[in-house]
Amino acid sequence: MTRDEWNQVLTTEPATPNQRGAVMREFARLGVTDRTQRLAVIAGLLGLDDLASVHELTMGQAGRLINLLPGIDDPDELLDAAAAAPSQDAPSRAPQLAEVYTLVYTLHAVAAAYLVWNNCSLYLRDQQE
Repeated sequence: MTRDEWNQVLTTEPATPNQRGAVMREFARLGVTDRTQRLAVIAGLLGLDDLASVHELTMGQAGRLINLLPGIDDPDELLDAAAAAPSQDAPSRAPQLAEVYTLVYTLHAVAAAYLVWNNCSLYLRDQQE
């Protein structure tokens, strides 16, 4: 899959159930339980005019939230971040961010695969001795 194809997936495919769950857990951690407020904050963070449901999020939007929300420590900071987010009409760095996220996720997967392979190799070597 090319980078352009992946960027197309991020902007068109719906967020996965795991992504939606991660977003919801972060809002629960921050104490934002009101659905209307949560949707308004998400729309503000993403620069959207309106959001009726988290099921409307794309994979890329959910990924941006998943990377942003853990860095926020309290609800007031969350509301400030939502108010300061640029609107959807403003120039966006989304394609650049999608490329960075893709690279980060790829590096993470490679590192995890290496660790598994290395641990298996050590285990098998120990079994042979």
